[in-house]
Amino acid sequence: MPTAAAFGRLFAQGPQGPTRQMHRFRSRSGRVPPPPYVGPERRRTPRYYVQLPIESSHGIGTTIDVGEDGVRFESTHRFDYGEVLTLRLVFRHVGGDHTRIDVTGDVVRVEESGETFRVALRVDEIHVN
Repeated sequence: MPTAAAFGRLFAQGPQGPTRQMHRFRSRSGRVPPPPYVGPERRRTPRYYVQLPIESSHGIGTTIDVGEDGVRFESTHRFDYGEVLTLRLVFRHVGGDHTRIDVTGDVVRVEESGETFRVALRVDEIHVN
């Protein structure tokens, strides 16, 4: 079973890995990257700003950022703080195939943003399908 560290490494494979591919996608989509964090970094591992489709028992959404320890995503469903949740992240390959990664963890933050909610999930388990 992959570890949380392996999940984070999926996004840190260097110039030919997913990080660069997702960066090009974000640039073409016209989204402006988030401003740099001002102040000391408190996270133990880096965050990667990627947009991936996600599926849950409550519907669909899109990731905002991911890291070894967590996933932040946007959804139209309001999740509760402390709720245990399993998300399926879908990586679509150029050839039409895809890889699914299921992550399970606790909801640690919910922010309302208009008609959507930004949810932070602390990841405890990862399964690659």
